[in-house]
Amino acid sequence: MAVLITHCPVRSYAIGTRAAVSDLPGGPENDEITTEDIEAMATIVEEAVAAGACGFSTSRIILHRDNSGDLTPGSLAQEAEMLAIARAIAAGGGGVFEGAFDFATYDDVPSWERDPEKQK
Repeated sequence: MAVLITHCPVRSYAIGTRAAVSDLPGGPENDEITTEDIEAMATIVEEAVAAGACGFSTSRIILHRDNSGDLTPGSLAQEAEMLAIARAIAAGGGGVFEGAFDFATYDDVPSWERDPEKQK
């Protein structure tokens, strides 16, 4: 048996009711995930891996929504958050970084920025 610590509960535990605000329409402009928030999440992941979790799991697919239809916490996580979590896995002893990614289904990145070839 292997256990992955997952993004949604880590984010919810670390920053409480603000966990999904940056994943709602308007994104980070409505509530920026701070350096302190990221450090809190990274600490949780590092401790979990050190305690035996085999790694971390996250998702960025449009189907992962709560009962209200909102994206689950972390769905639109910024690069700094993802990198801090990856470093936390290493600091905790190493492990897997699993992700389900489908960047094409989100409207936070305009289509012309997703594929540089389409810009020509």
